[in-house]
Parts: sequence; C-alpha cells; structure tokens
Amino acid sequence: MGFFNFLEKVGDVVNKVDGAFDNLAQGINKVNRTLNAFDAFVDDPFGFISRQRRGSIPYGAQPIQPVLQSANFLGDNGIGEDWRVRLHLPASPTEFSQGPVFAPLRNSNNSLVFPTTPQILVTHSANYSNIHPTHTNYPYPVYQNSQVEDITITGEFPVENESDGAYWISAVHFMRSVTKMFYGDGSAKGAPPPRIALSGYGDFVFNRTPVIVKMFSVDLPASVDYIKVPFAEANFQNSAAGTYTYVPTLSTLNITVQPVYSRDKTRQFNLTDYTNGAYINTDKGGFI
Repeated sequence: MGFFNFLEKVGDVVNKVDGAFDNLAQGINKVNRTLNAFDAFVDDPFGFISRQRRGSIPYGAQPIQPVLQSANFLGDNGIGEDWRVRLHLPASPTEFSQGPVFAPLRNSNNSLVFPTTPQILVTHSANYSNIHPTHTNYPYPVYQNSQVEDITITGEFPVENESDGAYWISAVHFMRSVTKMFYGDGSAKGAPPPRIALSGYGDFVFNRTPVIVKMFSVDLPASVDYIKVPFAEANFQNSAAGTYTYVPTLSTLNITVQPVYSRDKTRQFNLTDYTNGAYINTDKGGFI
C-alpha cells in the first residue's frame, strides 16, 4: 500500500506541474494578445476602437477587410446644363438597366425627368438638448447631431400623346419598383429596395445625391381625360399584342426621399472641404 500511495502522490505532483505549465502558457498567450492589441491600436487607433465595439478583433492575424459595395447609377450620356429635376436609374440590379418597361426612362438619359418644375421641400436641422440649471432664466443648449430631413417632391405630370403616356407608365412603374424589396424568388433574394440618386438645379443643389424612396403616390383624378396607350409586344415582356393602359392627361406625382450616405463616406466627411464647396464633386459622396 505504501508503494501505491507513493505513486498516487507522484501523480498528483505531476498533475500540479502540468497545471502550472498550462496556466503559464495561458498567461503568455494573454500577454501576446495584449501586445498584439496594443500594436493594432498604435497602427490604426480608429479601426481598433471600431473593432473593439464589434467584439471582433482577430488576434494573431491581419484584420479582416470587409468587401464594400457602393451604389452606382447609369451614365447620363452628357446631361450638361440640363437643370431639370430627375431621379437616376440604378445600374444594379439589372432589372432597371435592362427592363423593357423602363425603356422610355433610359431614353431620357437613364433617369425619370419631371416634365414640369416640381415643388421640392428640403429641411436641414441641428438637434440640441437643453440643460436647465436650478434658479436660471435661460437653458443651455447642448448640441447632439445634425441631419437632412426627408425631401418631398411634388410635380404635375401632363400627358398629351401616346409617347407621353408611355413615359408616365414607365415613371409610375419605376416608383412602384424602387419601393419594394427582393422578396420571394429572384436572383437577389432578401435585398432591400435599391438606392437611387436625385439631381436638379445645378451642382450646388442636387448633384446625384444618393437617396432612398420612402413614399410614392400618384393621383388618378376624375376631372381629366384619359389617353389610351397601347403596349407593343416587342417592347414589353409577357404582354400580348393589343394590351393597353389608360393614362390621365394630368396627374400629380408625390415622392418622399431620404438622403443616405455610406458609413465610410460619412467617416471621411470634412466640414472644411464642404464649406469650401468641394462636395459638389459626386466622388465625395454627394453630401448636401
């Protein structure tokens, strides 16, 4: 029995030594991770803090660079000094760049051009919270954030002939499409509605400002005439010859859009450059 007790004690000592080595190895690993984290902070402090918030710092490896996809829009074929208000067709998904129903819009520089001057309401706001110390007459405003509110666009849409009617159909179908997500079957399942761009009135007002469409409405008034607009089978998919639509000779389109900017572009925003007019360049992000 004494010999076996001796073996058990030796085994206990060996286990304790192994545990001590394991603890030492874990301690060394923690030190290495701390040093790696410190090096990452020195190399890229802003990126380090961002990854720390996400809880995804990859110790012992290069940081994983996300694949960024930015919205792009179809070429305008040289709009030049055309200051009319327009909503650009997105280049992707290809349903908009190749869809037969959008052919009239592609023929007008790949955009929905308002045929009359619309009424546009743009609101810029700076938000403050007030501090009210006891026994004071006036509060102290403390700045919180700034934002551009939703932009409302209201424009009349006259139709005088079948060509105008086809353009009205294409415009309405475009607005219906950009307010829907890719739900159900399709190549882009789960994707949200596409981002589009707003232009009008020159570089310092709207120059391909990236927006999403939040609301669209069109009235079908009872007090106007309607024009019969035929669909040609060669121009529209899944439509038989003789298919047609009645289009009002005068209607009003109401569209609400919201400017949206990528996190990367927003992080690079420079108020000095903005104040000096550098952001009329759409490569800067289209800030307004």
